[in-house]
Amino acid sequence: MAEGFEVANVMVALNGDIMNTVPKAKVTAGEIAVLQAIHGADAVTEIEPLGIAKQIKQGKALVPYTMRAERGRLEKLYGKAVDGNQKRILEALYPGAAARIFERIEELNLVPAQFKTGCVPQVFLDMESERTKAAQEAAEGVLIDDVTVTLEGADEGEEGFPEVQGDSLFSDDAEPTPASVPVSAAPKRRKADPVASLS
Repeated sequence: MAEGFEVANVMVALNGDIMNTVPKAKVTAGEIAVLQAIHGADAVTEIEPLGIAKQIKQGKALVPYTMRAERGRLEKLYGKAVDGNQKRILEALYPGAAARIFERIEELNLVPAQFKTGCVPQVFLDMESERTKAAQEAAEGVLIDDVTVTLEGADEGEEGFPEVQGDSLFSDDAEPTPASVPVSAAPKRRKADPVASLS
């Protein structure tokens, strides 16, 4: 059972158009996912987390905020929204009446740039740091089964062969396969002469 849903104030770029944005207050994490599905993954910006909503108003009463209550609220707001294939977006994102709905903003695939300045949760800063580190490592070399492979000469436009740092990619007794032979050592194919093939 949900202990409440994290809510935030956001800006929504309608149909992904940054020149046509509207503010939405007290939007749940589950609703942010719906807005992204409708308007585009980067259409929800200026996210300002406010806290956890533990109750929802139903009629005149406040009741505990459950998955079913949130699904019903989202159904009223977005139940008729369809994708390009005329499939209901809400049903695709949260299938069934008792679907599990995103409770926390950190569950969503967001980037720090989507948050209001000064409101980026630490978890997103950590994820961005990990992405940056992975991108730097990828630029330096590729890790394959605990072996770093770097391409030499690639930036000079030469046909390079991966240099292995660490254990060899091949066992000492194995014959090199065509894929393991450097490009410069591979036999060159001759191009067929179109005129010669006609005679």
